[in-house]
Amino acid sequence: MIALTSLERMDRATSRPGATFADALEVSILLEVGTSPVLERMIDIYDWPRP
Repeated sequence: MIALTSLERMDRATSRPGATFADALEVSILLEVGTSPVLERMIDIYDWPRP
């Protein structure tokens, strides 16, 4: 997945004390994308587990 947002929105969401990863996700649009051929190759080369 990738998250899209503006720098200003991300700064507002994460600059306060106690901010969490969830705060960053809340100000983002999440998009599910396929893996790139480069990532697929690295998974094969390094024998990383597949999701």
